[in-house]
Amino acid sequence: MGSGTWIGLAVLVAISCALTRVMISISTRNGWVSHPRPDRWGQRTVALMGGLAMSATWLLGCIAWALGLFPGVRVPSVVLVVTLGIFPVVLSIVGFVDDRKGMDPRTKLSAQAFCALAVLMVMQLVYLPRADLGAQALLFGVGGLFVVGLSNSINLLDNMDGLAAGVVAVGSAGLGSLAAMLGGTDIAFASFLLCAICIGFLVWNGPIVRPAQVFMGDCGSLMLGLVMGLLIVWFALKTRVDAAVFWPVLPLFVAVPLWDTTFVVVRRLIEKRPVMLGGRDHLSHKFMIVNGSSERQVFWLFLGIAGITSGFAVEVALRHMAFISIFMSIGIPLALAWLASGLKEPPKVDPSQVPRKKTSKKR
Repeated sequence: MGSGTWIGLAVLVAISCALTRVMISISTRNGWVSHPRPDRWGQRTVALMGGLAMSATWLLGCIAWALGLFPGVRVPSVVLVVTLGIFPVVLSIVGFVDDRKGMDPRTKLSAQAFCALAVLMVMQLVYLPRADLGAQALLFGVGGLFVVGLSNSINLLDNMDGLAAGVVAVGSAGLGSLAAMLGGTDIAFASFLLCAICIGFLVWNGPIVRPAQVFMGDCGSLMLGLVMGLLIVWFALKTRVDAAVFWPVLPLFVAVPLWDTTFVVVRRLIEKRPVMLGGRDHLSHKFMIVNGSSERQVFWLFLGIAGITSGFAVEVALRHMAFISIFMSIGIPLALAWLASGLKEPPKVDPSQVPRKKTSKKR
């Protein structure tokens, strides 16, 4: 990809940042805010719907891509690029309705499956036009389940300032780097575009310089998970000839949300609690409650873990040693499931009482 493409991505970061600031004003004015709840970690009233800004920037980037405005980036199919841009926005609108009025989980799951399968159908027409029944079952069955599962996984991970957007930004940057090294400029660009919209959003959501000024809501987390899942399946389709080399490493680009989901789901099933409801039983909360870590420390810790797993995936794939990644993709989730099965529900802790790092002020 040429310098013009990188400049274009930088512009999209700025657009995502600006649109997020606009959404803060719109949400505050319309009362679209998140209030403190006993079962959630946040204890401040914060504007919602930041995900709409990311969705709009994603669609804008895909339209510019389809029009060939990014030099050096291949357009595999105008229909595929446009489809990849539209259906995440459709799911974001579904998430917006859920954020505003609530939605039956089955309806939301059906919308996720519809958006995922719609894009996968176009991918099949582009890359597997004469696919047999087995290949279609693998793509729509396993691929569809993975995309929908990851969409919900990112939704669960969105439980602390900057966590979901930060982890997706790191994972998509890793996937884009691997695709670029293999000459796949299309997947590389799409991955870096996803990273760009997350970076612009993190200016207002990440605990880097201030507490979050906006939450993405379901309209953001569901969309991010859908796009990340579709990009991974797309990469798998393009590397199907070397499936044994590349496929085992792909879950490592989203290892953090998959590990967290495994831990949370097993605990809630054992305790007979609803899986998709919010709670303070995530791995991020454990670090804060048990270790007394601050939100900023947990944010950087999880981003560091995401960076390590993504970098490991790239290195292992390039060295054709993908079998090593099986332990991290399967072994660690099993260990977390075992750990979760032996833990009891923690006592109710007021997040405002969690010890935080003291900062000295100059006089």
